[in-house]
Amino acid sequence: MGARRSGAWSLWPPGYLLLEIARHAGREIEPVLIYTADEEITVTFGYWEAHFDELTQGDDDTPLEAALRTVEGWLEGRVRTVVSFKADGSWCGSSLLEESDEIAAVRRHIEWVRDSDPARVQIRSSKREDWREIEVSPEWLA
Repeated sequence: MGARRSGAWSLWPPGYLLLEIARHAGREIEPVLIYTADEEITVTFGYWEAHFDELTQGDDDTPLEAALRTVEGWLEGRVRTVVSFKADGSWCGSSLLEESDEIAAVRRHIEWVRDSDPARVQIRSSKREDWREIEVSPEWLA
């Protein structure tokens, strides 16, 4: 970790290691949690979670390299998340947004969670002030 980030390490029984990053570039951010468990690395941020292990990685990256690249993207603003909610505020699903065409990514996400009846989505980044909310268009659910 560089000097621009601060994080807190903790150890949880039966030997899981957790790193929480709550600051980046001198400012508070939407936290990142990175932890080890069951021979995999789990990354959580922006209402999204993924498990990186030998079975899910390609030949080019180790699970650690893939996890760290994803976290760096989140911290630097290249990776965002799309989080969908029902009209009552309950969560429908989350996915990564790694491309510049937000509307196309949101539509793909809505198609994925369509059966959950999403009413709105949030596009989240590590900086809360950059979050945006979009109402789900009825034609996206057709």
